[in-house]
Amino acid sequence: APPEPSFKPDATIPSNFSVSNLSSPMNVRLPHIELNTFNGSLTDWPEYKANFQSIIHNNASLSLVAKFHYLRTTLTGPPLALVKELPLTDSNYTIAWNSLLQRYDIKRMLGANLVNNLLNFPPTKHETRADLSKFLSIFSECSASLKSLEIPDLADFIIFQLGIKCLPPGSAKAFKRSRNQD
Repeated sequence: APPEPSFKPDATIPSNFSVSNLSSPMNVRLPHIELNTFNGSLTDWPEYKANFQSIIHNNASLSLVAKFHYLRTTLTGPPLALVKELPLTDSNYTIAWNSLLQRYDIKRMLGANLVNNLLNFPPTKHETRADLSKFLSIFSECSASLKSLEIPDLADFIIFQLGIKCLPPGSAKAFKRSRNQD
């Protein structure tokens, strides 16, 4: 028979017991966290940025050189080309991170990408639960992401994105520049 538990409901609590002892950090070995990679896809930027910032960028126990190393190892394609020539130094981490922010963290560009994702969603051929669920998932994700960008006058922004699709590429680019929306 298993031994009786030693807990007794009428036992007294030791005088040195503290609730704060229960909330103190414990040395627990967590599973390895796989960092997201980023290849320049605007669709992937918000998740990559949030993941990298929470695990690496805001981690005070990491040196800037270590952060830069992690940054380089998570980039591929155009984003890597943007920072790979910078020597691995403390000061260059800030330069590299800011370069990525300047290139990919542009609210209007991210918003335009989300609107295009919605507009380019292929029409469902069948009214199956799976097709409707997939559309609803994409629609909800894009809608929530658009709202989170906090673009001023979102309705005007969406109408602009709809209208710009009707212009040839050269005219669209000139029109965006004239409206400071490039």
